[in-house]
Amino acid sequence: MNYKKYYALVLFAFVIFYIGSYVKNNSNYLLATYHYKTQELKGDELNRYAALLYYKNIHDSFKDRHLAEDDQPSKKELEIEKLFKKSAQQGSPLAKLNLARLYQYKHNPELYPEIFRLLKESAELGNADAQFRLGEYYHSGLGTETDYQKAKYWYEKAVEQGNPAAMNNIGVLYQRGLGVEKNGKVSTEWYVKSANLGYSNALENMFQNYYHGLNGLPKDEEEAMKWREKCYFRTDEIPIQPVFDSKLAVKETYPNTCL
Repeated sequence: MNYKKYYALVLFAFVIFYIGSYVKNNSNYLLATYHYKTQELKGDELNRYAALLYYKNIHDSFKDRHLAEDDQPSKKELEIEKLFKKSAQQGSPLAKLNLARLYQYKHNPELYPEIFRLLKESAELGNADAQFRLGEYYHSGLGTETDYQKAKYWYEKAVEQGNPAAMNNIGVLYQRGLGVEKNGKVSTEWYVKSANLGYSNALENMFQNYYHGLNGLPKDEEEAMKWREKCYFRTDEIPIQPVFDSKLAVKETYPNTCL
């Protein structure tokens, strides 16, 4: 037997298998990269490619857990941020929202005015998540002056598109009398609408109000626990969008995990 030839064939088979597996497991990434290098992606298409790279970088980091954690952004992260910025400058509402989200991750108060600007531009272009988050910035005075009327305006714009986080925050305005007259009944109605859409903060607000007898509700610990135990699948977290799974296929942004 010619052992050299045998081992060469084994090595060749292994290489072919490895290449085939890599292509199969990275087909979406390879195809997207091909389109990026052969076409001039702009706006939403460029944002989609940047989001794919963002999630690929996250998934790859899970595979490379042996690498030391570093607070400084990596070269890949900086390249992804540049792509989102370019897409945002080209007018993509999602890219503006995504770039604002990346800046929020930096936890740098000096970036608040820029985050506010990006959110406002995205909100004005009709993005519901941006409308909700812009409402929060007016609500809390981040990057701008506190203005409860404008907060309510943008919450209502987001509610028109079914955003449960905005529904909850309108409830907060009515419970605390911020920019509106205090009204426990109206507040509770908004909390219930939001809670029925699986929003965690609304469920917590209903729990707290029943548990402590607040917002015009009777003190009822049993009823409070019913709200605490309800399933939720939405929080105030807004992911980079579109969302890609571990195989880099687009998945639903806010899947109902309570079904």
